[in-house]
Amino acid sequence: MRPQLLTLVLAHIAGSYGFCILPLMERMLYRVNDQGAWICVSLAPLIAPIYLVVMTVVDFPHYYNYMPEAWAFYSVPFVTVCLLRRKGTPLFRFAIPPIFMTLFVTALWLPRAIGGPPPWQSPLEGKQAPDFTLTTLDGTTCSISQEKGHVVLIDFWGTDCPPCRVELEQLVAGLANDKTLHERGLRVWAINIVDDSNTVQKFLDENHYDFEVMLGTQNAIANLYPLSGIPTTYLVARDGSIRKAFAGFDPKTDEQLRAEIEAALK
Repeated sequence: MRPQLLTLVLAHIAGSYGFCILPLMERMLYRVNDQGAWICVSLAPLIAPIYLVVMTVVDFPHYYNYMPEAWAFYSVPFVTVCLLRRKGTPLFRFAIPPIFMTLFVTALWLPRAIGGPPPWQSPLEGKQAPDFTLTTLDGTTCSISQEKGHVVLIDFWGTDCPPCRVELEQLVAGLANDKTLHERGLRVWAINIVDDSNTVQKFLDENHYDFEVMLGTQNAIANLYPLSGIPTTYLVARDGSIRKAFAGFDPKTDEQLRAEIEAALK
């Protein structure tokens, strides 16, 4: 193999595995352990360039999440290998494309990072909650119209979603098992729209959750309740109207949700 081609191949392999560090760190942080992630890592040299190019095009120019970091985690190992093998290698010809893309997506991302992404607002806020009927894992049939007079927290989630796992642990489980809030009229609907019943039951058992979970179909639910990814959480007031909707989960969302629940229960 020619030295220049060998440098390019080695640089790409290093960059691809560098690119994998970010999602693996996220999964370790949220304690997600699945075979799919490790399969992707093993195929990183094939997956990384496809992902970077496709997501750069699809997300343009809304790089809210990981695109600048993803390009940086690819580019740094790539350029490092080029530097180590710079003798007789046209370093700049190889290194310029990933460096340019990193700077390009960062330049587009920086103003939005400073100002923050525009807040998501569901078009259903202030309107009557669309009625639907779902079945819980134990076979009980429930419909949202039956909850009129109660405050209902509807949480759409999936087992392979790190923010969903945090929300279930820090918010949903506590609210669902709070007898005082239940007596005051709070009902919690944890609706899994991604997994089958066996996967959900296994997840609940592994995490020692005993709250009730319903199973929904993502496409069917999305036709009624607009989702901004998962988790998406809706708060339904006692009169059956949508009081507030939240996309994602972080400490600020947690605080806002609890405040909205308290206000709705008064």
